[in-house]
Parts: sequence; structure tokens; C-alpha cells
Amino acid sequence: MITERGKGKFSAVVRNESDRIRVIRLIEARQVSEDKPVEIVVGPYKRNRSAEQNALYRVWLSEIAEATGHTTEELHEDFKRRYVAFILQRDDPKFAQIVEEVKDLRRAGRNDEADKWRGHLLGLLSTTSLNVGQFTELLENVERFAADMGIILTAEKP
Repeated sequence: MITERGKGKFSAVVRNESDRIRVIRLIEARQVSEDKPVEIVVGPYKRNRSAEQNALYRVWLSEIAEATGHTTEELHEDFKRRYVAFILQRDDPKFAQIVEEVKDLRRAGRNDEADKWRGHLLGLLSTTSLNVGQFTELLENVERFAADMGIILTAEKP
């Protein structure tokens, strides 16, 4: 399956010989030069979060919001800062590198610049980038968060 990502980008999941040949043809058709390199990343396919996981997360956000008086959006942003940032820092080398660069700015006393970049990073955090395993970890953290506050979540994990 080949998915257009806009601006000349695509991603592909190769499941058979026909898929492999189509991807090779797409790569061969690309113009490549010193000043216009192409990045190609190949690795095992990991499915993004499932619809069931996302639906459960949204139900849990509502239950926690009702118990705490916070909005679901406030909780979602808090959980992204608490949990998604940690998961991506651990699993995504590019994200981890940017986090280290922000820390370097802070260590150098460039706090205004560090705050700007930290805000930018937090704005980039999204649960849509998590694969099924990472989203399961997020759900486990949210469940633990609720339990620590004495909140009983009614919906069960799929």
C-alpha cells in the first residue's frame, strides 16, 4: 500500500512482490542530486494506534474530566506532556535529539529560546503518531493516573 504524504512524499507498506516492485519504480523515478537528496527509511511495519484504542482513550478522558473538573482537552494536553513526550523521546531518535538541543539551550542560559522551542515541541506532540504498542503504554499510564486519583474507569481495554 502506497500513501501520498504531499509535497512529493510517500510512505509504503510492502506486503508482497507487487508492492515491492511499485515502490522500487517510484524510487527510480525520483530526481536525486547533491542539492536535492532523498531520504529513504526502511524498517518493520508498525500499525498506528487502533480506532478501538482511540475510542477508549476518549471515553477515559471524559470519565477523568467528570471526576476532576478539568476539560478533556486540558487532560489530553497534560497526558501528551506527561506520557507521549516520554514515549517519543525514548523511541524516536529525531525527537530525542531536539529535546536534547532544547536542554542545551537551557543549560547555556538561553531560557527564552528554550521555552520557545519547548512550546514548539509540545505543539508537535500527537497521539496519532503512536503505534499500537506505544498507545497501549499511553493507556496504561492514563489508567494508572486515574487509579492514583481514586477514579474508577468503566470502559475496559480491548
